[in-house]
Amino acid sequence: MAAPSKFNPLSGGSLQITDEKRKAYPEAWIGMADDVDGASKWLRVGGISDGTTARLALAAGRTTVQGSLGVNCLPTDKALEVKGAAHVSDGLSVDAAITAGTLEVKGAAHVIGKLSVDAAVASNTTVSAGQLALSSSPAGDKATAPGMWTSLSSNAYHGDSAWHFVDTSLPAVTLEMDSRTGAARFQVWMSKKASPQAFEGRLAIDGETGTVAVYGPLTVKDDVYVKGALKDEIGLPYLSAIEVVNHNAALPATKSFKTKGRTVILLASGSGYSTTKDKTIGMDIQIDKVSRRQAKTFANEANSHNAFVAPYLVLTDLAAGDHTITLSALSGTSTDLNDYFSVVAIEL
Repeated sequence: MAAPSKFNPLSGGSLQITDEKRKAYPEAWIGMADDVDGASKWLRVGGISDGTTARLALAAGRTTVQGSLGVNCLPTDKALEVKGAAHVSDGLSVDAAITAGTLEVKGAAHVIGKLSVDAAVASNTTVSAGQLALSSSPAGDKATAPGMWTSLSSNAYHGDSAWHFVDTSLPAVTLEMDSRTGAARFQVWMSKKASPQAFEGRLAIDGETGTVAVYGPLTVKDDVYVKGALKDEIGLPYLSAIEVVNHNAALPATKSFKTKGRTVILLASGSGYSTTKDKTIGMDIQIDKVSRRQAKTFANEANSHNAFVAPYLVLTDLAAGDHTITLSALSGTSTDLNDYFSVVAIEL
């Protein structure tokens, strides 16, 4: 904008505004000015100044501007052009497109058309279109610079350091992201039908490690490729397989193993013989001194070593911690150093 007009207000048909003592206000005059854009003639309306700020009030129930209006700038072909921040303290409704450098809205911004933001969304700001809201860090947060807390939400928005829900009878969802701690963070929070105003974590991605945490059951409908170990919430391998028993000698055999409290599949195999023919032989499999299954076979010949049919045990009731497994020969079954026994535990 040009500097205050130096055109002589007392000539050229100008109207001078005075106080009650008929003393003229220096800048309060209405007349022609030709220094607004350097060439064209403009009708200038000056405000009353206290030496620092000139003030002008338009008092009307309805005010219309025909053509273009520029605020802190010369208008071109746009109906309204603003140079600087635009602050709206109540509702803002736009039926077409809105493009902003810095747009600050204290209240709701409702956009029917397209919303384009070329620079930063001001701190403590919510921009919403219907039930979709974009919120930034509340005022006073340590992160009002790059890396500040930001959320993209449906049926909710964050303002005044609190969550607000558009329809309190429906669930809401929000995507949160920031790097305030120095590491990138991305999380998804949702509420349930039974408690639509209580967010619960559903998904988290650690930008430093790439760790993806899913809070709840995971249903996979296609192939999953994993590069590296799949671990649980405390960093232990999620899928683990260990050989608990590797034994070639007469039974019994007892070994210990650890579990994390998830489902365990045991694969047990062994061999033995009978001193008489035509007899069922085998071994008993005990977990913590409780029999869980028997591996058996039928010996047609006497004193001939036979492999037992290996059972698969699915154990869903083993608590996290230490356990023991014991293999013992069934009645009428003999074993010696020529018999081999193996137990593998797979925890899912």
